[in-house]
Amino acid sequence: MHKENENTQLITDDHSEVFTESNCQCLFCYETRRLGVEFNHYEPTTHLQKRMKRVIEKLESKYK
Repeated sequence: MHKENENTQLITDDHSEVFTESNCQCLFCYETRRLGVEFNHYEPTTHLQKRMKRVIEKLESKYK
């Protein structure tokens, strides 16, 4: 069981940043963007894949 540190402080602010896609052309960034596009068109075939895609889409909509 995880016990919170008594000295932990949560700092909140009203500042939010607009997401912008990276223009970096390194292999990691390129592949990350490519996989994001591929995922948007992905059609799962097994029950597990369908469940996993629904969970990811739910998280995406929650944090947009």
